[in-house]
Amino acid sequence: MTEGTVTDIIVARAQVSERVNAMVLWSIAAHMALLAFMILMPASWRGAMDEGPRTVMTISLGGAPGPRNGGLTTMGGRTVQAPPPEPVIVLRLMVL
Repeated sequence: MTEGTVTDIIVARAQVSERVNAMVLWSIAAHMALLAFMILMPASWRGAMDEGPRTVMTISLGGAPGPRNGGLTTMGGRTVQAPPPEPVIVLRLMVL
């Protein structure tokens, strides 16, 4: 290798690294600007809005409020009657 070609390669690589350094600096600046914007933006843009108290519908599965009556009405104090017995049918066989 000649000394001229080595110097040319070193100079070419130095220019590429200068472009990378500039790109990294621009990237850091852009990230810092974005971070500053996110910190300083209004709270309503982030979704942190105070909506006040909400009206909530409550459903009770336990019935109406008040004393528990059992839910059944009485039948006038009558006793439960047993059904009448079924008639028994007797079959007789006649032998001739």
